[in-house]
Amino acid sequence: MAPNAIPLLFVHGFPESFMTIAPMIEALCDPIMTPPRGAESLPAFHVVAPSISGFGFSDAVPEEGNAMPTTAAMFDSLMKSLGYQRYIIHGSGWGFKICRLIALGCPESCIAIHTVNPEVPAPRSSFGYTQGDLLTAGSSVHTPGPSPPMTPGGHMGVIGSYGRPQTLAYALCDSPVGLLAYMLDLIQPPTFGATSRNLGLAPPSAGSSPVMSRSPTSPHSMGTPAYNPSPEPPQSLELPGLSTVWTPTAIITWTMLYWLPGPEVALRWLANSTLVLPSLWLRHSNVPVGITHFRDSSVPSAGTGQTPPQWVEAYHRVAMLTRREGRVRFPAWERPAEVVMDIRELAGIVGAVMATT
Repeated sequence: MAPNAIPLLFVHGFPESFMTIAPMIEALCDPIMTPPRGAESLPAFHVVAPSISGFGFSDAVPEEGNAMPTTAAMFDSLMKSLGYQRYIIHGSGWGFKICRLIALGCPESCIAIHTVNPEVPAPRSSFGYTQGDLLTAGSSVHTPGPSPPMTPGGHMGVIGSYGRPQTLAYALCDSPVGLLAYMLDLIQPPTFGATSRNLGLAPPSAGSSPVMSRSPTSPHSMGTPAYNPSPEPPQSLELPGLSTVWTPTAIITWTMLYWLPGPEVALRWLANSTLVLPSLWLRHSNVPVGITHFRDSSVPSAGTGQTPPQWVEAYHRVAMLTRREGRVRFPAWERPAEVVMDIRELAGIVGAVMATT
């Protein structure tokens, strides 16, 4: 392992597991031996990919308290027990929500968060302003109360059953075919059994960089988000091991990681965590966030179900925003090479901060 590798905590969501990071683990840990060759300047990472308690092969905890807050505290304790006092986090979907809880509760440990297509509630109109400011500007906007619980979007469209998780859990535990059908409905693979795409890393040059960021050595490198509204498609290189598709084997593997421990603990974790969502978006965090925003240009923006990435600025300091084309639901699994590139970019932006601490 590289002696100066950056600790990276990978937080999976639902219906994911620790397996989600498999396509990009080599590129994160060993960038020199992963094409493009000879790029000694690329950062290496010490990757920690734990399971949420009750998911995958992990042991369950008392279910009454098994929710996002206990998971966030457990993951921070895990990193510190491994000797990582400061680290970067990556997570999307439910994983991003856990990352935010870690940032809120342990800002001295969490240096930065990288996420893809984050789902956040609309910023409240009173954010940063008093009611008098709004009325002075001639607005009749009323000061809103706490944000209502978010309706989980994307692959969480069937979450309505989480209020009564036992009903769904008994049905799924009784039928492996039923669980497989449920997972297919959650994953919604774009083309079942399609041939793989070459999602390689681009050569690290100024012309092909997906993000025009400030130098990490600059004292003001954290001041403004690194932003490129329409990057040119990079010249892709074949990156063995980073290109994955929704093959039957992949679908069965994802399903088995819920069948073996039983899906009931995961469903109850989701039910417990859903109750925490309203309190998740009441404070601002200074922990910087790097965002990769995928958008399928063939789908009208009104029909994507995605929240504008700029909304994240109401809850975090946005350090990087990369826009990419294409449909994505599980970015680490479906678009690993691009996610690796953007995690490296964020590490470069916050690297100077980590080096001085």
